[in-house]
Amino acid sequence: MKIQCTKCKEIKETSKFTKRKNSKKGFNSWCRECFRGLTKLKHDGIYTVYYLPEEHYCGYTKALDRRMKEHIVAGKNVDNMRVLYASENHIETIHHEAMFQSYLGMNGLISGRKD
Repeated sequence: MKIQCTKCKEIKETSKFTKRKNSKKGFNSWCRECFRGLTKLKHDGIYTVYYLPEEHYCGYTKALDRRMKEHIVAGKNVDNMRVLYASENHIETIHHEAMFQSYLGMNGLISGRKD
């Protein structure tokens, strides 16, 4: 069986995809190669504000690859994830997250996060 990767748009054998119980086809929508590219993003020590358009979700983290994996496990679609802001300054990042949430029409910031 073959399916199309939503990232690179190539049609590949299912052996090139990771299994995913929550999806209709039973596999992640990105092939392993494209997903590896996502996890290679180096944001160690940098706070990142990101946006998941399909989920209408904006958040921040200090470990982007780990956070994307958590979203996938939770069944969220991370296919078109966008990095909106990155900084070494935690407070600036919190302010930017709140600004983007406001701009995107979301409710305020969740306090007490320790990402």
